[in-house]
Amino acid sequence: MVHLKTISCWLIFLCLHSVLFSQEKIKGSLFNQEKEPIPYVNIWVPNTGKGTITNLEGEFELAIPQKSERLQIQLSCIGYKSVTYRLDSLLKIQQHGDSIKLHLNHASYQLQEVTIGKQEILKDPQQIFTRAIHQIPNLLADKAFIGKYYFRQTHKDDSSMNRLIEAAISIYDPGVKHDISECKFNVNHLRSSMDNRVLPHELNLYLYRFLAEKRKSKHHPLETDLRIPEAPGRHKPDTIWKDRKIQTYLTKVFDDHYASLSGFFNKTNMIRNVKMERRKKSDPINPKFENGGPLITTSFVKEHELKLDTILLYNDNAVYKIKILPNKKYPGIDYQRNRYVPVGWAYIRVKDFAFLGLDYAYITNPNNKGFKYKGKYHSGFNGKFQYYFKFIIRYKEYNKKLYPNYLYYQREDYNNIPFANLFANQYSEYLKIPTMNGRQLCIQEIINTEVVTDSTQIKSDLEQLNWKGDQFEKCPYNKEFWDNYSTLLPTEKEQNMKNQLELELLNKATK
Repeated sequence: MVHLKTISCWLIFLCLHSVLFSQEKIKGSLFNQEKEPIPYVNIWVPNTGKGTITNLEGEFELAIPQKSERLQIQLSCIGYKSVTYRLDSLLKIQQHGDSIKLHLNHASYQLQEVTIGKQEILKDPQQIFTRAIHQIPNLLADKAFIGKYYFRQTHKDDSSMNRLIEAAISIYDPGVKHDISECKFNVNHLRSSMDNRVLPHELNLYLYRFLAEKRKSKHHPLETDLRIPEAPGRHKPDTIWKDRKIQTYLTKVFDDHYASLSGFFNKTNMIRNVKMERRKKSDPINPKFENGGPLITTSFVKEHELKLDTILLYNDNAVYKIKILPNKKYPGIDYQRNRYVPVGWAYIRVKDFAFLGLDYAYITNPNNKGFKYKGKYHSGFNGKFQYYFKFIIRYKEYNKKLYPNYLYYQREDYNNIPFANLFANQYSEYLKIPTMNGRQLCIQEIINTEVVTDSTQIKSDLEQLNWKGDQFEKCPYNKEFWDNYSTLLPTEKEQNMKNQLELELLNKATK
């Protein structure tokens, strides 16, 4: 029999626990003077590493401590004047049932208007970019830290979604002086893991064998234990792809290789992913990314055309906005024939040449006419615009160092179009996924919710977490955690697609 005093003590503990650890969320939206939503606004609690960002519709959700009378949140975005609000005033608005709608005002300068003491305002974008590259080791976090992130991966087209992962992850980074391969990844909590893909398993089997052979000759880094036997012969039937275990294995191999956490983080983080000795003398940019991906090095400056667009404001600091285009030294560039060309924007702080943001993409070349066959051009874009891939990088400053705040990677879904082209003649029926419409994309993104720099906490996390990377399926759902966690809010369209995916999976399970 449980003693009454024990019950009383337990109840008191529960009450204290709820007071100390309960949190509240505020939800709001950001607009500019034209009443347009502002995406990627950095929303954070000053003097802490906690925060979030707005989605494409300018909406945000931020988990805050219940005892927050003295706390403030700061809203900052490149090209806008920063604003600070008291959390208690925002909570009162929300508690009264009103929507929290906040506004930011545009802020930019003409070059001749900017003066920062005796500092020279450079007008040569190549010099600006080069100085920024040399400053990377001095401005990125040079000591070990753990970033807490909300991670989302979607496989979708314009109207539907067939794969969704949402998780809270931790990334251990030993500091910019260490190679990015030394970073460690852990999945802390899983919110969603829904998969309704219809995959071309027979095609994937052939592709697996094709890439496995390349791996043997060290031409392709496909991580596999070569568990699947070799083909029985050129003219003999091979139906092992119908085995469910083989299908599961193939799916895992391709998911782990083409959509791993480490691969996403390393490839997208173009500014961080440079070895120290390579910043001044680096490998040339390779359009096919055989050297690991586009990196911000001195060769990047030589192989792109850079144009100074304007000077913007960010947290009361002037920021260069530089346009990135290809030039004639870019490998393989032929302005009339090349299918894709690189474009982008760089945001570099004037006072110390800090990279605050970078947008970089391959887009369809409007001048591309396709390939010539029997006197006619085929498969040209005819001025149609689309991304081959797209990176978005945003940093935030904490304790005078820069930390990844938002990373975004978009490309064509690795399960269909790019791979199927290798075997299009034999497997043309697999060029489209039955559950999707149009061009399928795979999108991965993380937003920073907290930066941990305390050495004691870092040591504790390193000892307690397993740091095994993509262990999504082994994480149980924790409702209390997600009720008190900042996420990247889905847009209305994304939420509708998620609801439809849940319904499709529910209907499939009940059949």
